[in-house]
Amino acid sequence: MENNNSGVSKRNRRAVYVILAFSIFIMFTPRLLTVFSKETTYELTQSELVFYKKQFQSNYKPHFKKKTKNNRFSAPKGKFDPNLYTSRDWMLLGLSEKQANAVVKFCKRGIRSATDLEKIFVMPKELYTLVKDSVEIASLPKSTFQQEKHNTDFKRKENIHKLVELNQSSQEELETVPGIGPFFAKQIIKYRGQLGGFYSKQQLLEVWKMDEEKYQKIQKYLFVDPQKVLKMNINLTSVEQFNSHPYLNWNQANSIVKMREQKRGFKQIDEIKQSVLISKELFEKIKPYLVH
Repeated sequence: MENNNSGVSKRNRRAVYVILAFSIFIMFTPRLLTVFSKETTYELTQSELVFYKKQFQSNYKPHFKKKTKNNRFSAPKGKFDPNLYTSRDWMLLGLSEKQANAVVKFCKRGIRSATDLEKIFVMPKELYTLVKDSVEIASLPKSTFQQEKHNTDFKRKENIHKLVELNQSSQEELETVPGIGPFFAKQIIKYRGQLGGFYSKQQLLEVWKMDEEKYQKIQKYLFVDPQKVLKMNINLTSVEQFNSHPYLNWNQANSIVKMREQKRGFKQIDEIKQSVLISKELFEKIKPYLVH
């Protein structure tokens, strides 16, 4: 075999050149293809974008379900009595421990129907919807029964209560009236002394702290004897005595006495209406306490 001065044969050199050329071809071919090839693009129109977007949304199905409040609660397996349910039972239906304890506490008062459950402030509407048709009341708590018995006994006592006369009753007698305690008994007697007696039960509304609700509760146990009212003689009563009455002030009392002096005595009670300070309404109020 023929060798050159470098010790490499001509045949080997050719092989090296071929491999080198092939390597260069491999390296630069992709670049040449990129340069000489023309890139083709396609742009979608606006209507096509809308169409494909709707197709994507209609075919898209999420891989998870959104948790709702309804999933948290479950209906009872059958008919149940809320009065007998424990906190554990309510928790199995989906209530938290705090909510369950509050419901049990409320049920101790006695649940009579499903609508009573709806009134419980911690009862979720979702759970109420699930349980309302399953409520079946079997019994009421003992405490509720005792309260109902107490209310019945109280009403029975009310029906047989003795009527009390307002103008002669003592504080102890007034306190026997349902709805009148020591406070109102004292206030009634105090105002009765200032008036000189009651000629109408409605005058109780003038007693301090008395309101319409309280009056309606007690008035059916009371009656008035107008003959017991203390009266003032219009020709003998002084300014101070007139002024001490709750219906008259100093100016009104003084005007009555001044007019009496001018007339040298009243012949009729109606004459005091001639005073500009005595209105028709005031005269009707004070008339039962005057005598000629």
